[in-house]
Amino acid sequence: MNGRSWAMAAALLALAVPAMTDEPVPAAGATRVRAADGMVMVYVPAGEFSMGSAAGERGSQSNEKPQHVVYLDAYWVDRTEVTTAQFRRFVQATGYVTAAERQGWAYAWVESAKSWQEVRGADWRHPFGPGSEARDDHPVVQVSWTDAAAYCAWAGAALPTEAQWEKAARGTDGRLYPWGNEFDGTRVNYGDSVYGGDSIDGFRFTAPVGSYPQGASPYGALDMAGNVWEWTADRYGAGYYASSPQRNPAGPERGGSRVLRGGSWNHESSGMRSAYRLEAPGTTLVDNFGFRCVAPAGD
Repeated sequence: MNGRSWAMAAALLALAVPAMTDEPVPAAGATRVRAADGMVMVYVPAGEFSMGSAAGERGSQSNEKPQHVVYLDAYWVDRTEVTTAQFRRFVQATGYVTAAERQGWAYAWVESAKSWQEVRGADWRHPFGPGSEARDDHPVVQVSWTDAAAYCAWAGAALPTEAQWEKAARGTDGRLYPWGNEFDGTRVNYGDSVYGGDSIDGFRFTAPVGSYPQGASPYGALDMAGNVWEWTADRYGAGYYASSPQRNPAGPERGGSRVLRGGSWNHESSGMRSAYRLEAPGTTLVDNFGFRCVAPAGD
């Protein structure tokens, strides 16, 4: 075989056998660090899971039904909620001004009244109003849906869909909570001190992100129950599950509210279930709403 024949044979072989350039698929729960803000993300493999609550499931609500099988492409999800320090980096890099800062007020818990009230000067830097200081390692709060989406876009990510959030929280074995099927108040920052009794979670309001490693999800995501409610990308539809696409659902095309997931420092234990859905206008500004981001596996 002459040189030309060898070259032709090599070219044909290259076409027949794809080059082995693809990176290996990460294992479930593998981690990587996002360059923009230093956030650790965990890997959620592609596949199916059962979304929502089964008929007769204890504590379930009608808007969590019917339970249905959903297939999701692989993705990365933030291991914790975005912190005040990370949000400050975003603001410093972009000059972004949040909705609360523009309007001059937000809802904050007023201890003396035991209720949320409009508080002048409440914003992400001052979650309870003037004189309060947001802590760097706590989840950022007093952010609207638009504020949260802007941050994720800056970081090269996006808000999770409801389905992405729920799978990251509960895995594929149908567990009620990130850690299993029985509620355990020592694994979560929730409203035990608000609704009576002594606090067993150790925090009156928000906790530093990652304070409850024993409450981790099957993929190693933390604080997916409690601490703060988390904005998702989806619009809210009470009956959406009955017509939801089976593959990569992205929520209704229309709707006035957005979906939040995960419960918060003020909510009862029922809100810690991974299937629990909360709705609120995307303009809502309050001291127990935060967020985390996701990115496709190929990014």
